[in-house]
Amino acid sequence: MTSETFDAGEDVTFTVCSVGLNATPNLATVRNYFVNLLADGVPTDGTFSPSIEDIRQDYLANQIGSFTTTYTIGNGSCEDSVELTVVVTDLIPAEIGEITTPDPICRNAEDVDLFSFLPADANSNGTFEGYEDGTFSPAMMGAGEFEITYSLTEDSPCTEGEASATFTITVLESAFAGMDMDLTVCMNEGIQNLFESLSVDADDNGEFTLDGDVIADGMMNPADFEAGEYSVIYTVEAINDCGDDTAEFTITVQETPDAPTVDGNPFTFCAIDDATGADLSATGSNLTFYSDETLNTMVAPEDALVMGTYYVTQRIEEDGCESDAAEITVNINDTNAPTASITNPSFCEFNDPTIADLTDLINETGTITWYDSEDGDNALSSGTALQDGVTYYASLFSTETGCESSGRLAVTVTIECDFFIPEGFSPNTDGFNDTFDIRFIEDLYPNYTMEIRNRNGDLVYKGNANSPDWDGTSTEGSLGSGALPVGAYFYYIDFKDGATEPVRGTVYLSR
Repeated sequence: MTSETFDAGEDVTFTVCSVGLNATPNLATVRNYFVNLLADGVPTDGTFSPSIEDIRQDYLANQIGSFTTTYTIGNGSCEDSVELTVVVTDLIPAEIGEITTPDPICRNAEDVDLFSFLPADANSNGTFEGYEDGTFSPAMMGAGEFEITYSLTEDSPCTEGEASATFTITVLESAFAGMDMDLTVCMNEGIQNLFESLSVDADDNGEFTLDGDVIADGMMNPADFEAGEYSVIYTVEAINDCGDDTAEFTITVQETPDAPTVDGNPFTFCAIDDATGADLSATGSNLTFYSDETLNTMVAPEDALVMGTYYVTQRIEEDGCESDAAEITVNINDTNAPTASITNPSFCEFNDPTIADLTDLINETGTITWYDSEDGDNALSSGTALQDGVTYYASLFSTETGCESSGRLAVTVTIECDFFIPEGFSPNTDGFNDTFDIRFIEDLYPNYTMEIRNRNGDLVYKGNANSPDWDGTSTEGSLGSGALPVGAYFYYIDFKDGATEPVRGTVYLSR
């Protein structure tokens, strides 16, 4: 079993003016006054010796003076104590007296407490205008003469009246090495010019030494050092009998990790994949990717990748040294968009056109994929029915690049059925134009009738949607069913749809 240890903090002396204090405080008020002098975190259930009541009685008897008690927490070998003192003073006249001009101060001297220049009997509750806490720093002020004003006002603690006094401090120019510096460098940061790290206004004609050895021209190469902390002294020779001045550079050299390992280099993507920084990878800790060799431009996970060279570094710790960079080569492959013999084709609805009919128009032989938008991913099957006025988009996959084209061919479809009556036909059984074929007439006008007569007006053919196309033979009248001679024949078509007028015309039969 372990015992708890205690820390009562440091001794405290607090001065307060009697003006405004309660002349007859109760026990709780006095106790709280002393408890408030304790450091933060110190337990408040300790004991006071002399007791708070003894302190209160002393105060009631004489309210001007020092009141001291020892506060103890814990017990036995684990206890700790702190001395708490409250000094109660009466009002002090605003008297300063004559301030003797101090001797000149070298610029490289330590900071000066301006209160030390006040006469012994001066009221020290005032302020030095422009100097917080009465501290004068010759190193910060520089060489020259500085007029200092000390003031006592009605706002000065425990002060009655007002007064001020002015004196001059002369700062002599001296060797000035600047302020002590703490520097942290990584082994791979290159040669460091320590002169560039001097504080503002420091003399730059000194020299740097490490363990007594001069660092030539102040150029330090961290790659020549083991990881660790080094004390470098910067020394500037004396002027104005003010002595040499030195500044200590505490330089921490940090280990630098090796560059990360990049597997699978080069990285090859298809343009259609829209590769981003999130697609880059390497083996290491706390990786950072860059798009430039100088490592100034980081690559965010959402940044689009382009063809070229990227760079990646690692840090063993998040705030540690960054390694040298490893290169990553990025290739972006693409396939040209397909082309077509026609990009605004027309189809008849009665032929039930589908995506497969669009593929037949493509000039290339690779794998064609059709989409319903220019950049969407909704692929259409080959059996998808075409619709009038809709634009379809085709991509081409190339086995050579292994990529589907990022660009797409736009094809806008028109669905219409042209009603066309041919001017002639040749029933010679060659498989081409062997009948008088009026395309889609059965679909458009299912109740139509047609009569065909020779130049003598004899009826040679009579048909409708249920009859075969006229093949140049006679099916009517006294002419029998024989083949008719070459020549012009006259047709009459009655559409019988209640809207379209019948038509008459001539068709030429040749063999």
